[in-house]
Amino acid sequence: SSNTFSYDGITYTLNERTSGPIEFTIEQDYQKTVDKVKDFVEAYNELIDELQTKSTEDINFDFPPLTEAQKEDMDEDEIEKWQEKAMSGVLRNDTYITDLLTTVRSAFYTAVDGTGMSMFEIGLTTMSYKDGAKIEVDEEKLLNALKNNPESVRDMFVQNSETSSGKGVMVRISDALLNYTKETSDIALDTLDEKIDDSEDKEKSIEDYMKEREETLWRRFSDMEAALSKLNSMSSWLSSLFTY
Repeated sequence: SSNTFSYDGITYTLNERTSGPIEFTIEQDYQKTVDKVKDFVEAYNELIDELQTKSTEDINFDFPPLTEAQKEDMDEDEIEKWQEKAMSGVLRNDTYITDLLTTVRSAFYTAVDGTGMSMFEIGLTTMSYKDGAKIEVDEEKLLNALKNNPESVRDMFVQNSETSSGKGVMVRISDALLNYTKETSDIALDTLDEKIDDSEDKEKSIEDYMKEREETLWRRFSDMEAALSKLNSMSSWLSSLFTY
C-alpha cells in the first residue's frame, strides 16, 4: 500500500520499478551508539564530581544551624543562604560516599571477563586522580571498536554475570548505587530506631525526675507547714504570757 514499509526492524523505501534483483547492504548506526556511550560517561563524570565535592567540602563552623527564634528575625533569602553555608561539609569524609567512589571507579579499571578487551582499547581512559578519576572518551577509537567487535563492546557495558568480574560496567555501577542506597537507608532506619529508643529513655528519665522533684517539694512544703504551725502555736503561747 506504500513505497515505504518496515520488516524485521528495517525500514525500506522503494524509489523506482525494476524487474531485476536488487542488492543492498545494512549497516548499524554506530554513531548513535557512540553518542549514547558519551552520554553515559558524561552522567558518570557528573556523579563522580558531585560525590567528590561532597566528600571534600569545607565545614563552616561560623554558621551553626538556626533556631526558630533566629529565623523569625531573618527573611527567606537570608535563611536560605545561611542554611546553605551551615550544611556545607555535612558529608565531608563520609565513609559511605568514599566506599561508593572507590567502587564506581573500579568498575572501569577492572576488566570484564569473557570480552577479551580493556576499556582503554575501546577508547575510554581515566583522567588524573585529583580530577576524581573521571572518564575521557576517544570517539574515533570507540567508533572503530564498535565496527570491528560490536558484541564485545556491548558486553563490556551490559553483560550480566554471577561474578563481579563478569559484570559489565553499567551493571557494576548500578549494583554499587543500589547497595549504597540500601546501606544508607538501613543505617538511617537504625539511627532512627536508636533516636526513638533514646527519646523514650529520656522521657522516662524526665518523668522519674519530675516525680522525685515533686515528692521533694511536697516534703519541703509539708515541713514548712509543720514549722509554721509550730511557730503559730509558740507565738500564741508567748502572747498568752503577756496577757493580764
